[in-house]
Amino acid sequence: MSTFEELTGKWELLCDSDPEVSSVLEEKLSPLLNHKEEEFVKQGMELLTQFGGCSLVFILEDKEGSFEITKKYLGNVRAVEQCVIEEVTKEESDWFALFDTGSFDGMFLRSMEHTEWSSLSENLQQRLLQEVRKMVEVPGKKYSIGKYQVTQALWESVMEDNPSWFKGSSGPVENVNWFDCVEFCNKLSEKEGLEKAYTINGKKVECNFDSNGYRLPTADEWEYCARSGESFIYSGSNNCDEVAWTSENSNSQTHVVGQKKANGFGLYDMSGNVDEWCWDKEVSLRVSRGGCWCYGARDARVSYRNRNLPSYRFDGQGFRLFRTIR
Repeated sequence: MSTFEELTGKWELLCDSDPEVSSVLEEKLSPLLNHKEEEFVKQGMELLTQFGGCSLVFILEDKEGSFEITKKYLGNVRAVEQCVIEEVTKEESDWFALFDTGSFDGMFLRSMEHTEWSSLSENLQQRLLQEVRKMVEVPGKKYSIGKYQVTQALWESVMEDNPSWFKGSSGPVENVNWFDCVEFCNKLSEKEGLEKAYTINGKKVECNFDSNGYRLPTADEWEYCARSGESFIYSGSNNCDEVAWTSENSNSQTHVVGQKKANGFGLYDMSGNVDEWCWDKEVSLRVSRGGCWCYGARDARVSYRNRNLPSYRFDGQGFRLFRTIR
């Protein structure tokens, strides 16, 4: 496995042996990678990678173990990231082992932002599912919770449709009601050979909390995970903008999961992005927690709870997976 330091060393040796490499790239690369047309960005990446796999060092920086594009090449950063991901996901790539360890997770998820599930190759589908279906074991508890909100990729891999208004494989699935979510949990459990948590008879739903299958968290379980042993107003911070997509920063849409700061348990978007259905029933309503892209910061507080009819659907309503560990 090549480390970033080793790849940097290889690149420096190459540049030392041929000083013109750096000067050629300095002159020609910036106009191409910063061009608004994707065709020119691809030309720039072809120019760069002709100097070998280690050449990506020229446009990458290591931020605490996560690779990002350097500030000089952010003019069309999504197109550049797409090209980088295409390169590092090749098994023969010098960067593949680093991709496999999660160093490109943020970039990988962003590169799928406007890409629909059906248009992805089988390899990329499996790579994406490997990341977005990750569960986190909650310290001191006998249950695990999804690292991310359920994405459109995971939903479509199970349900073979996508009800979301804002399309994108790495975005949260939304426009799902409470009944849709419990059905999804059962189908995913069945797909993975787990005991189903729900017995569904029309609109009557019973939950076996001792099963090892997927389910919705209770409101209390959700809040424990959102607080993650910390005393912040929002999940992971007292600064809402640091951890949540709300009406104040979302540009009126959902966003790729996992792009804000995680909370103390390593969970993303427990505040904001999409409101998350929970199991709890209050009179004829079901509870949801976390707030969403079109709600204000008040709704993103870990203490806040929303309530809606279980049949309610809208483009700010999603959910997160939960499992009892036996």
